[in-house]
Amino acid sequence: GRSCSSEPMPSKQPAPAEVVTWQSKTTEVPATSEPLPAVVCKRGEFKCRTENTCIPGSLLCDGVYDCLDGLDEKCESGAQCKENEFFCVTRTPSACLPRSLLCDGSEDCVGGSDEALCGACPAYFCQNGGTCRWTALSRSPRCECPQGYKGVRCQTTAEINALEDKLTAKASGSAGAVATGVIVVFAIIIIGVVAAIVIIRKRRMARKSPVYIDNPSYDASTDEIRLVN
Repeated sequence: GRSCSSEPMPSKQPAPAEVVTWQSKTTEVPATSEPLPAVVCKRGEFKCRTENTCIPGSLLCDGVYDCLDGLDEKCESGAQCKENEFFCVTRTPSACLPRSLLCDGSEDCVGGSDEALCGACPAYFCQNGGTCRWTALSRSPRCECPQGYKGVRCQTTAEINALEDKLTAKASGSAGAVATGVIVVFAIIIIGVVAAIVIIRKRRMARKSPVYIDNPSYDASTDEIRLVN
């Protein structure tokens, strides 16, 4: 009769379980996808070209690199403002305004950059662990810096600030000493000129004035001889 195969039938293997890893859950952009659309910045904001993001215009030229390529700090010479000032976009003739004008409800800069960051504390605003705060009366964000750091955004160390203050004081002292020396020299010159003028005038007057000489050989009424130079 018909022989039966003694080979065992293959058993059905269970389907492997799907292993989900953190990497498989990340969003990957296919190589064939189109580039992301360009970001349109709001009024008063500045566009960082490389990462296609926007930052408030009041953060330009403040000594902190907010754009990855540092575009926000590529400023002209002399555009760096003092600690109590901020850079005002396209404002002439002065590019720096007092920080008291930030978030005062009035646009002082062309484009309104001084009103672009109000009533908010971006995570990137305070550096080196500083705490960001703002109030209803002062809506411009401010940083409370940890020990060892200073600056509007806690961007510099106290040692650097102390060195800068020392150099500034030294430069001011040198300038003051030079100015004092110049003033003293001018004063001496002026005094010398005045003294020379007085002496010359006295000599001229002495030459022109008559001279009286007592002559004891004459009578008391005629004992003066007038000599005219």
